[in-house]
Amino acid sequence: IYWRNGRIMEDETIATGAVVWRGRASLASCSTIPNFGLGMKMFPWADAREGRFQLRCATASAYETLRNLPAVFRGEYRSQSLVDFLCTAVEIRMERPVPVQVGGDLQDGKRARLRVAMSDKPVRVLA
Repeated sequence: IYWRNGRIMEDETIATGAVVWRGRASLASCSTIPNFGLGMKMFPWADAREGRFQLRCATASAYETLRNLPAVFRGEYRSQSLVDFLCTAVEIRMERPVPVQVGGDLQDGKRARLRVAMSDKPVRVLA
């Protein structure tokens, strides 16, 4: 299931193992929650389907993002430079090792591959 320009494409379900994005991206990011930080709704469809996370791939330039910052911040910005997927698992491959953040924390070392998947078991959180 994916969105292009804000429209759900449920009739175009992607097969397991298929390539969903090929080419350069300024952003490839996943989340199970809509808000990124400071109330920024970076993943507006993250909780649209139980058992899935949102993968957002973007080719938007810094200029495009800043020019539309209020709509980006509210999760309302739609553009041909954004493609969103609802996934159960994905592997992201980069042409060279790059820095990676998990939960907003920079990870040690750079990576050329990253696998993200929903867990079969809930994670216990103590508050």
